[in-house]
Amino acid sequence: MAVETEGYVSNLFPSPLIGLGFRVPIARWTLANLHRFDVLEVTVDHYVRGGEYAYKAIRNLVDRIPLVLHGVGLSIGTDVPLDEEYLDSVCEAIEDLKVPSYSEHLAWTKVPGIDLANLLPVPKTRAVADMLIPKIEKVQARLPVPCFNEAGATTPRKLDDLCPRAAKALRPSMRPGQQRPGNEAGGVSSRPWTPPFNEAGATTPRKPSPR
Repeated sequence: MAVETEGYVSNLFPSPLIGLGFRVPIARWTLANLHRFDVLEVTVDHYVRGGEYAYKAIRNLVDRIPLVLHGVGLSIGTDVPLDEEYLDSVCEAIEDLKVPSYSEHLAWTKVPGIDLANLLPVPKTRAVADMLIPKIEKVQARLPVPCFNEAGATTPRKLDDLCPRAAKALRPSMRPGQQRPGNEAGGVSSRPWTPPFNEAGATTPRKPSPR
């Protein structure tokens, strides 16, 4: 996992950073090799639903290495109200793990009663954008740290052409008092602003398939 800060230098992390996603099957190896990494990504679903061992192993990382938090279960692209219980779990994990940022996929991963266990792309229509925008804004307003949405490989490259408000909603949120480095206006939060991270999707083809 490479962390790209898009030209900004965070107060908290240098740029770029190298790390990996924390996974229980390699937890012992990861803990023994923390000195090899700059940062670890923790999946909130593993923390709150992964069982006692995963919970304790992840809690054991706090203050030992910088952490960032990632979610896969919010399913923000599903045309239903936000999962408030899931958001509560995210907020608790943010405080427990002292993370400076949270990310989610701009995708749908479930429908009522069924977990599809896949990051499915959302249709590229204005109707879908109109559905997504209020949900993204609600998530950004609810969380105590900056949050951002990872656009899948099939998301329009020029989202501004589809809907400028959608493009703005997808940018990392700025909490009151936070500021980008070099911005002299306003106060500074106790939590430094953390720039967005870019992750390469595992399912993105290395070479475009012939049509």
